[in-house]
Amino acid sequence: MVSTYPFIQHSQGETPHKKIAYTFKSVGTGGIITKIVEFELINEEHLHLYNCAFGDFDEATKRIRDQVVSNNGDFYKVMHTVVKIIFDLLTKNEQRVVYIFGTDRRRLAIYQRIMHNYWPTARSQYALYGGYHWLKDQVFRIIDDISIYDFYLLGHKEVIKALKD
Repeated sequence: MVSTYPFIQHSQGETPHKKIAYTFKSVGTGGIITKIVEFELINEEHLHLYNCAFGDFDEATKRIRDQVVSNNGDFYKVMHTVVKIIFDLLTKNEQRVVYIFGTDRRRLAIYQRIMHNYWPTARSQYALYGGYHWLKDQVFRIIDDISIYDFYLLGHKEVIKALKD
């Protein structure tokens, strides 16, 4: 298994937290780059659905730069850290569901590939669904192939099952 970077969790807002961020330092050929994974609560009516955003942390603006390609030489370690962070979030509150979409097809393909690498060990506890934004009825499909979806939903089986039913 690929090693990961240590990370720190930061929360903002009322409980359930409206925004939860994790930061870590990428150490590679380009130096030390602060990365951020931010989860923002987008629906708490039926479930606690969090949008997942990831990128470099811009110290000047205090915002995520999610269009940047750092090329720091530690791609797999960074992506495995992001996945470990997602599982950390889900472990701390089993009612959370993470909504993941890429800003482009290339990023979606990367996210899917990483999730498929983790899937054999995570499938006993979690459910992973894919869907398409253009479908009116938001049909979700359990991930069991190599299709690239517009978005992914990841959560504990018992919680995410409600979306499918």
